[in-house]
Amino acid sequence: MSPSVWGPLPGPLPHRTPWRARRDKGYGAAMSLRDHVICDSDLHVMEPPDLWERYIDPAYAHAAPRGLSEIPRDMRVRVKNHTMLRMGTVRAMHVEGRKTGWREEHDNVYAASEAAGWDAESQVAAMDAEGLDLAVLYPSRGLFVLGLDSVEQIGTDGLEPAYATAIARAYNDWMKDFCDVAPDRMFGAGMVAPHDVEGAVTEARRCVEELGFKAVFLAPAAVNRRPWHHPAYDPLWAEVERLDVPIAFHGGGQTYLKPDFSLEVLDTLMLWHTFSQPLGIMTVLTPALVPEAMCKLRNLVMSKALCPFRGLGGGLPLRRDRCRRRG
Repeated sequence: MSPSVWGPLPGPLPHRTPWRARRDKGYGAAMSLRDHVICDSDLHVMEPPDLWERYIDPAYAHAAPRGLSEIPRDMRVRVKNHTMLRMGTVRAMHVEGRKTGWREEHDNVYAASEAAGWDAESQVAAMDAEGLDLAVLYPSRGLFVLGLDSVEQIGTDGLEPAYATAIARAYNDWMKDFCDVAPDRMFGAGMVAPHDVEGAVTEARRCVEELGFKAVFLAPAAVNRRPWHHPAYDPLWAEVERLDVPIAFHGGGQTYLKPDFSLEVLDTLMLWHTFSQPLGIMTVLTPALVPEAMCKLRNLVMSKALCPFRGLGGGLPLRRDRCRRRG
């Protein structure tokens, strides 16, 4: 499988163990996954805490978001006066003799990548270990960094349009450098800021045409109290259609955007993470079937990240030929 949008594969992939050769020794089935290119359309990176301090436009260096490193594998990021993710319920570490929270055995999970600083080389090594040939990369801290509403909605604690776009642009520049370590295997999904629709249009264009990214993503929660079928977003949908790439809606943790799809009553990760992912996506999916502007998108990708690789399963793509305009 070699979708035309990716171009031809660069011949035999050196990281793979060819299963055809192993069949002579009695390994594998008549048709195995190793007869195909294996793609992960939702592979996450762990961005360095100083990403925005190093990559943001110097005009905003004084307000660069800062990743935190206060707890094991901290994914939080500080933006203005807020920290995202929002912290959950504080619990005692030991309840009836049973330790809760972080456990010693967790230290071994991803230990090699953590020791390498979660760098691009360790990402490639992890892909090799999982048998992945190609991957579209999504963020960790970056899922939350734009998790504040606009200044129009919440005043000075919110994100100014140009500042929000500068945050997205800095992330995308870092992701480009990250992917360049293995440009034939790792591909970025571009971050755009709905706080600044004009800036989002420009940044989506830059991500695809200059940086070589294969998708554009947004969080499902609303900015400026606008649903995604609001006419204000029509220029962004039109540009994504012109660029002929998928747009993905990727949920995450609890930020300060509304609605909060965990309903602010579910008090454990097991509950709010499991619940908020599908609910957030459904709020995008249902109205997206109605407006003509969104129906023109060749692939509207619903994430818990779904499938920028055209022609593959593993997601919920909305094809334009399945959309119906309703009066």
